[in-house]
Amino acid sequence: MRVITSIYLHCRPELRDDWLAGGDVDADVEEAGPQEEALRALTLFYNVSWFPKSMGADLGLLEEERDFFKRELVRMQEGEEGDEVLGERDWGGEVGWS
Repeated sequence: MRVITSIYLHCRPELRDDWLAGGDVDADVEEAGPQEEALRALTLFYNVSWFPKSMGADLGLLEEERDFFKRELVRMQEGEEGDEVLGERDWGGEVGWS
């Protein structure tokens, strides 16, 4: 720990120092914005799904959205002849959604 502390005291790291992380800092910074937006969207989706009244969500609109996802799942499972159906692969047995 003494070695690490002395290095830190004599060579203070900056936010964008690449020698400390060992990666491409510029790429990480560019990816941070979309990742944060996705995380915020997922958090909002979770909160609206579990706490709709507290979040001020329209319950009729939530039911309509749930129907949309059900319709999309049915459409994906029907698929065309010869296409791999979601959740069913040739693994030697039947694998499907429960």
